[in-house]
Amino acid sequence: MAGNRRLYEHALRRATEHYERKQWEKALTEFQNALNEFPDDLAVLEKTADVYERLGRLEEAAQNYQTIANAESRQGHQDQAVDFWERAIRLDNNLVDSHKNLAFVYGSQGKAKNAVRENLALARIYQQQNQLMDALGYVQAAYALDPANPDVLTALELLRAAGVTTTEESAETEEAGTRGSPVDLTREKALSDLAETIFEDGRPKTGKLNKNEADALITKAIDQQTQGNTSGAIDTYRRILAAGVDMPAVNFNLGLLYQENVRLDDAIQQFKHAVNFSEYRLGSLFALGELYRAKGQVDEALNFFLEALKIIDLGTVNREQADDLIKVYESLAETYATKGEAQQAGTFVNTLVDFLSSKGWADKVAQARHRLDSLTEEGAPAISLAEILSLRDADALLQSLSLMQELAKRGKYYSALEEAFMAIQRAPDYLPLHLRMAEMMFKNNQNDSAINKFLIIANTMAARGDNHQAMAIYQRILRLAPMDVNIRTKLIEMLMSYGQIDRALEQYLSLADTYYQLASTEKAREKYLEALAVAPRGSTGRLWTNQIMHKLGELDMERGDWRRALQTYEQIKKIDPGDDKARLNLVELYYKVQPQRALQEVDEVLKTYRTSGKAKRLVPFLEEQVRAHPKDIGLRARAAQVCIETGLKNEGITHLNTLGELQLNAGMTQQAIATIRAIIALNPPNVQAYQKLLAQIGG
Repeated sequence: MAGNRRLYEHALRRATEHYERKQWEKALTEFQNALNEFPDDLAVLEKTADVYERLGRLEEAAQNYQTIANAESRQGHQDQAVDFWERAIRLDNNLVDSHKNLAFVYGSQGKAKNAVRENLALARIYQQQNQLMDALGYVQAAYALDPANPDVLTALELLRAAGVTTTEESAETEEAGTRGSPVDLTREKALSDLAETIFEDGRPKTGKLNKNEADALITKAIDQQTQGNTSGAIDTYRRILAAGVDMPAVNFNLGLLYQENVRLDDAIQQFKHAVNFSEYRLGSLFALGELYRAKGQVDEALNFFLEALKIIDLGTVNREQADDLIKVYESLAETYATKGEAQQAGTFVNTLVDFLSSKGWADKVAQARHRLDSLTEEGAPAISLAEILSLRDADALLQSLSLMQELAKRGKYYSALEEAFMAIQRAPDYLPLHLRMAEMMFKNNQNDSAINKFLIIANTMAARGDNHQAMAIYQRILRLAPMDVNIRTKLIEMLMSYGQIDRALEQYLSLADTYYQLASTEKAREKYLEALAVAPRGSTGRLWTNQIMHKLGELDMERGDWRRALQTYEQIKKIDPGDDKARLNLVELYYKVQPQRALQEVDEVLKTYRTSGKAKRLVPFLEEQVRAHPKDIGLRARAAQVCIETGLKNEGITHLNTLGELQLNAGMTQQAIATIRAIIALNPPNVQAYQKLLAQIGG
């Protein structure tokens, strides 16, 4: 239902004034007042979202963008809808509706990569809410789009680790952790899967064999393998593969048999095939680690073991921790590769194999994760099982960390720091301990010392090649010292080097804003220009470019650099003629720099709005321009025309009345006569007065 137009315009005018003065809270209140009158005004909704974003109220901004996207979609403006859904999830990655809509649109457009990304995002949200079957549905949708995608396979692993079963899986998994190593568990599954195929009516890719022939060979291979006839089982499994049967269980079992016969390269070949299937991935990774270890290739073995441990570890954490944990494992792999310390890598491999081959290792993993999570501060990087396994006297160190945490809870930060100093004597190179120490310093109000400590840790991690962890620490420093431009610049450089362009662009915008707050507006502009050069490499390059160019334009307008601002908005118009904000800013700038061009731009904007049926949305802007340029006859005529076209008869008559006065004062009698006749045709309450005036001036 339409609201009060005058209240709406008054609120919008005051909102614009507050916005220009950067009085965000006041601007927000007035934009909300305007929306109370006309809640479906998408331009005001977008402006409100922008203010929410500036205030750091990102969830509310995201909700507004999602509302705009849904409205654009209903109007058939699919590209605009996608842009706003993307803006919404960039601010709040848990917006289910936006992810669902994007998944549908990208899927229907054949953009498989983007559709996979959105389905996986939905799966993570539902898994986080413990709605595991819903999560499985979205992972399966992603799998159907790209079955070889490693992120999809990892998502399946996470769900299976959380206890979700599919029709392809055996339901008998409850006591898996007590039956042996990952290889032993996968061997049981492979034998079980093969046995089940004998009783199935159909089976894909049986090659040259009919069902009875395939069943006979599979039965024979299982019997030979379980009875210890290794050579016979190898021959039978090879016959099955040679006949064209494609089953990962066959490859896995054949790999095990080759390993028993010390045919290491043949075994590696089979496991490298089986590792591509999610249900055989963990066991195959562990087996490959053992094989490369047996060949003396410790670095290669370490990579496979770390990947196996990562899958196990990810199965114990929630979604918030998963991304951090993945980065920790990537950093560990890089660190070992950079150090090139064969003895240290070998020791770690031996420890890991012993742990995962021990009885009840799955229960130990769960217990260790529970303990580690209780020691992890909110916002701190997750501690991985791999880090703990690599330490000597890990139990004593965990006890020290636990004591530090308990002392901190009681507010005894000085005592906690003393415990940290003693623990560091036992493990001087264990950086999570140094991190905890920095946290204690901060809580003890030793802010400068804490920041310096964090900085040393981050630089040490970077020097070790552990750039993911270094970036996480730099971000923590920025939470403590958000105005530190040097740290933010370092973070941008690292993000760029790792190809994390979107995150780098976010930091670029924060850096420019920091310079602006420091009154270094030229430096702020320089950073916007640097970001603009990077923007095309972002995941949504056009959106980034548009956003940054608007920032540039706004900055130049605030500085009174009209010509630069004009150049920027003309460039935006060239790239995206449908950018309403740019077009309206252009009108304002033309009046300041090229007044003769302003009305031409107004006419172009009017034409666009009329074509799209949105002319009414232009009324507040025209009113604002009329107030700024009250003697502009052409502008007044257009304001009157738009008001009348959109049903705002009284407002239109008011403008026509003023227009007639301007025309008479300018000696434009014939034009004034035409204007008064137009007023009379609208039959205002005081029509007789206008008829009298018309007679007086000779009309």
